[in-house]
Amino acid sequence: MFFESFILFLINFFITSSLSPILQKIGSKLGLIDSPDFRKINKRSLVRVGGISFIASFIISCIILIFFTKNNLIINSEYKNFFTISIIISLLSFLLGFADDLKSLSPIFRLFMQIIISAFVWICGIQITNIDISFLNLDIEFIQVNRFISLFLTIIWITGITNAINWIDGLDGLASSLVGVSSLSLGVLFIREGSIQEGLVLIGISGSCLGFLIFNRYPAKLIMGDGGSYFLGFNLGYLSILGGSSYLVSDSINLYIQKIHFFILIFFIPLFDMTFVIFVRLLKGLSPFYPDNNHIHYRLMNFGLTHDKVVQFLTGANIIICVFSLIILF
Repeated sequence: MFFESFILFLINFFITSSLSPILQKIGSKLGLIDSPDFRKINKRSLVRVGGISFIASFIISCIILIFFTKNNLIINSEYKNFFTISIIISLLSFLLGFADDLKSLSPIFRLFMQIIISAFVWICGIQITNIDISFLNLDIEFIQVNRFISLFLTIIWITGITNAINWIDGLDGLASSLVGVSSLSLGVLFIREGSIQEGLVLIGISGSCLGFLIFNRYPAKLIMGDGGSYFLGFNLGYLSILGGSSYLVSDSINLYIQKIHFFILIFFIPLFDMTFVIFVRLLKGLSPFYPDNNHIHYRLMNFGLTHDKVVQFLTGANIIICVFSLIILF
């Protein structure tokens, strides 16, 4: 499986890195620009439609996986549903973010649509129905939840990951670096545990992130925009449920999440950033959606670190956390 994973990684890397300069030129001509404001570190206008390269490479890699899955990789009898659902979820999340890139949408409307898409994921059978608490060393290993709580937890998890990735995308190359490392770590774990298709998709996403990083690293020539960050966030959210789960019913994809502590570690930096920012805003009596400079990357720059040093520091920390988590599990 190492060979297939490596090839898929390279395919996504090549597609994204090849499309990025084309999108930069097209976006510039069409005026699809992210203009600087008082909050943003970048004081340059940048093309913000780099997320198109993510969705394009994703769909192409899914088509490739469908072909090879049919012929030799096989995974399970639900692979057709898996890829169909994955493409639908990815398109919906990307289009929501892309619409915001083209015409700024209100935070409430964006959150409402994120909830709708997350509910659709739950309706498709990708659900948190049990929570693994075996790491607490209690007599009970799993807590089973009813359908209402399952829906609530699934929505909270997916929208939480999505907004965490979106909010951490404040410096050149930061989100693509963090997601590249986290998705690769998840992919390795899932393939090892037998969730092959989910693992391969995540490794493909990692290849896309690193291919995009060529043009997104400081000083960036192109940014992913909300279309890209929403695509990445939703995929990490639902794939972490799907790949970290076991089938309860052979004819469905009704799943339960395992190793929740591992997933929290894998996403620790963006989740910590989002939680901290919301907490600070609420303490000040502000809306959680109120824009400010309390994000961890801004605070590190206030301590004197340069733009690229902050990205290197947070990426290095993420690599250490992910490697540590994998060592514990393996």
